[in-house]
Amino acid sequence: MTITDDPRAVGVLAFDWNGTLVDDAERAREATNRVLAAHGVAPLTMDEFTSTFTLPIRRFLLAAGVREAQVGAAEKQWNEEMMAGGAPLSAGAADILRAAAEQRVRVVVVSAAAPQAILKDARDLRVDHLLEKVIGSVRDKAAELTRIVAAERGRVIYVGDVEYDMRSAVKAGAYPIGFGGGYRPASALAEAGADIVVWNLAALRPFLTEVPV
Repeated sequence: MTITDDPRAVGVLAFDWNGTLVDDAERAREATNRVLAAHGVAPLTMDEFTSTFTLPIRRFLLAAGVREAQVGAAEKQWNEEMMAGGAPLSAGAADILRAAAEQRVRVVVVSAAAPQAILKDARDLRVDHLLEKVIGSVRDKAAELTRIVAAERGRVIYVGDVEYDMRSAVKAGAYPIGFGGGYRPASALAEAGADIVVWNLAALRPFLTEVPV
């Protein structure tokens, strides 16, 4: 727990993973299309993917055409497909993770992706040592973020790239920051409650010291 009486001080910098810390929209589209092909559904173009992607993954796959009775298996395959391919870090990700470590701001990943997939990426990208905790396979991000907020005296920031991330942060009382270089456009993130939207995660450096009240 961060011990502080400053209401602006940061306790936890939390991130979504796919599309936020890692630049993997194309990997996710390819994974989605392999899942859809297995269920007899037509593939998505990148424009179709970015215009329809949503969380939780179950909801996205159902909307894409996977049948209700098969969506559990489809979600499992989606996670396996994501693990099969690599992806680079997003712009500024390495910089902000190192800066957080230097300033002793705890970094936590809160993601719908399977934890083993996140950890594999993190090890491959050599940033696993910069993550204090990985919370994966999250079904309800608002509930998970609420638990983190309740445990911290410092402010909790949540950075994500889809509307669900922003709504979850707002509901939990975390400070919502959108990443415009991910799966969804900046305008959608702003409409969903993002206080600011950044395209390079290094722009978050000022928020390591204080967050607007």
